[in-house]
Amino acid sequence: KGPNNKYLFDNNTKAVIGCLSYGTGNTHFNKLLVEMNIPELNWHTYKTHEMEVAKKVEYVARENCMAAAIQERKLTIENAAKLENFL
Repeated sequence: KGPNNKYLFDNNTKAVIGCLSYGTGNTHFNKLLVEMNIPELNWHTYKTHEMEVAKKVEYVARENCMAAAIQERKLTIENAAKLENFL
């Protein structure tokens, strides 16, 4: 569910994910839809789904960064002797 406890349409969310992946926004996406004779996606609907996706992307990015930092610390401790030889 999105803001106001309304259900979000899965296709709209997938469309926004695709736009974010390719670096396009609502305007470029709507130009594509118009050429395909498909009704445009309202900017408010786009932003609603964009905020939903952004929260999840940020969560995954934080988790991956934390995992990488933990692994880097572990490897640094394991290879401390080798690192001292470089200094």
